[in-house]
Amino acid sequence: MKDKAAVAKANSIINGVKTDDEAGLPHLGALSEAVERPIRILDENGDL
Repeated sequence: MKDKAAVAKANSIINGVKTDDEAGLPHLGALSEAVERPIRILDENGDL
């Protein structure tokens, strides 16, 4: 993980979720950027 700002934003989101804040689709971009990998959203059947 090279982008320290992306990692800091992801950590902030994670800490917020741990304290009962909500996370949604807009937050996935920051998390994806921090781990430098795409995040796929699957439905209950495992389909994209």
